[in-house]
Amino acid sequence: MELTRTKLRRRGIPDAWITTNEDWCLVIENKVLSTPLNDQLRRHMATARRLGFTSPKLLLLTVRPGKNLPADVEVASWSAIYTWLQGHTARSKWAQCLTDYLEAMEARMTDREQMESGTLTAFNGFRFEEDKPFNEREAKRVLCLAMAELRKRADLPSTIGVDPKLSGRGAIKGAWDFLSFARDLDGKKFTAHPHLSLGIGTDTVTAMVTLPDKAGKAWRRLRNLDEEGFKGVVDEVLEKMRPLLLQSPGVEPRLSIYQRHWPKGQSGPSQTDARLDIDLRTHGNKDGDKTKFQPEWIKAVFAISKNKNSNIEMQIGAAFPYRTCQAIQEPAALDFVAAAGLDRMSAVYCGTWSPVMSDRSSRTL
Repeated sequence: MELTRTKLRRRGIPDAWITTNEDWCLVIENKVLSTPLNDQLRRHMATARRLGFTSPKLLLLTVRPGKNLPADVEVASWSAIYTWLQGHTARSKWAQCLTDYLEAMEARMTDREQMESGTLTAFNGFRFEEDKPFNEREAKRVLCLAMAELRKRADLPSTIGVDPKLSGRGAIKGAWDFLSFARDLDGKKFTAHPHLSLGIGTDTVTAMVTLPDKAGKAWRRLRNLDEEGFKGVVDEVLEKMRPLLLQSPGVEPRLSIYQRHWPKGQSGPSQTDARLDIDLRTHGNKDGDKTKFQPEWIKAVFAISKNKNSNIEMQIGAAFPYRTCQAIQEPAALDFVAAAGLDRMSAVYCGTWSPVMSDRSSRTL
C-alpha cells in the first residue's frame, strides 16, 4: 500500500504526520503566508485513507483560515496557540522558546511587509524593559498588533469619530502609526487633518492627538483663541485625563510643539530643529502631583502657536514610560491608550480643532 515519493508529492505531502501505527493518525498542515486550499486538504485526507488509516484527522495551523473547510478538519490559529503558550512560559522553557520564535518570525515578516493579513502572535502589552530592550523591528510588530486591536474597538468610532476602515501609514518606517477621523474624508493626505497617533519609542509609548503643520483650518481655529482660552483647553484636557492618571500611576500628560526638516527628503530620516515638551501638570498642579507648578511653559507654547510662521506641529496626549508605568506592559495596555485618546479627543479635537466646539473653548473663538 506504500506510495512512491513522486506520487505523494503529486497528491500532497502534509507538514507533519502523527500516528500510533494503528488505524488512527493526525495529519498537520501549516499555513502562514498563504490561505489554505480545500483541495489540498482533501488530498491529504485521501492519502491517509489510501494508506489504511480508517480514522484520520487533519489539524490546520494557520494565520488566515479558509472558507467551507472539509468536515474532518480542525483549525487552530497561530495567534490562539501563541496566547495559550503565554500562559505556560513561566513553567515551560519550551513554551518560552516557541513564543520567542513566533515573535521573532513575525517581526521579521512585518519588517519585510509580508504580513498582509492575520498574525502569528497576539498583542500582549508593550514589553520593553531591561532584559528585553527596545528594538525597532520588534516595535513594528507590536505596533501592527496594537493598531489592529484599536481598529476593532467599538468605542472609538462611537465616541470620537475614528473611522477604523481608513488606512494608516502605507509603509511603517519608524514605529508609529495613526487613526483618522470620518469627518476628514476630503481626499487630502492625513497630514492635512488632526489625527490620533500611536508611537513606540526607546523608553516610552505615546498616544497623542497630532496637529500637523498643514492642518490649516485647525491651526486657524487654534490661533483664534486668546491666552485664557488656550489655557482653558489645557485645563480641560488635564481634568479629563486625571482619572487615567489615578488609575495608572506613571502615565504622563504631555504637550509638545516642534519643528523638523528632512535633509534627504520625506523618505529619509528627519532632523529636529526645535522641540518643547511639557508635562501638563506644570500648568495645573493639584491632587498631590509632585510636578512643579511652572505656568510659563504653556505661555511659551501659546506664543509659538499664535505666531506660527513655519512647519510647526503640535501634539497633546499621554506618555507611558516603560520604567515607571507598569500598566503599559500588560495585555490591557490598549484600554489605557484608548482611554487617553477618548478623553483628549472629546476635549481637544471636538472642542477646539474641529468645527464642533466645547462650551469652554467656544467663548473665545
